[in-house]
Amino acid sequence: MMLNNLAVLYQNTQRFAESEQLYKEALEIHRRLAQSNPQVYEPDVAQTLNNLANLYSDTQRFAESETLYKEALEIRRRLAQSNPQAYEPDVASTLGNLSFNAIFMKQYQEAEQCAREAIAVDFTQHWIQANLAVALLFQGKYGEAEEIYRQYKDELKDGFLDDFNQFAEAGVIPKEREEDVEKIKKLLEE
Repeated sequence: MMLNNLAVLYQNTQRFAESEQLYKEALEIHRRLAQSNPQVYEPDVAQTLNNLANLYSDTQRFAESETLYKEALEIRRRLAQSNPQAYEPDVASTLGNLSFNAIFMKQYQEAEQCAREAIAVDFTQHWIQANLAVALLFQGKYGEAEEIYRQYKDELKDGFLDDFNQFAEAGVIPKEREEDVEKIKKLLEE
């Protein structure tokens, strides 16, 4: 866990190469421990996979990130079967991360699907609504997206706007949706 925590610190201070090495080392240890005691260590494996996937997403390594999120999701779903209260929030969070990652891969339908599933599992994680809204918007489902933006405008306005900046920088906003994005930005500023 110390390796994992130090990796988080390095990630937050943009020391990405060092962070990646520490996550990989922590993951190797957690996997080895999980072989003999899965009940205790599989949650740590999933957490480290999720953290490493976040790092890859932050450094625009989206395909690698997707693979790790899916592995973490598989473990968390299995854990949630025996203890839903403890692990369903983690399932929803990983689905939310997959949804956000899918947007950067221009897989808007998959982003929508993951976000909807995450919300069905744990509707209290409102940040996932932002992923659903943008996935809908980028697919041309303006009305559905607008409802979400209006509903969560007060709570998530800064996150919505920050996401639009990230999507513009990454070049993932469909050309035919740029006008819709501008309309939503104006709605958020009202």
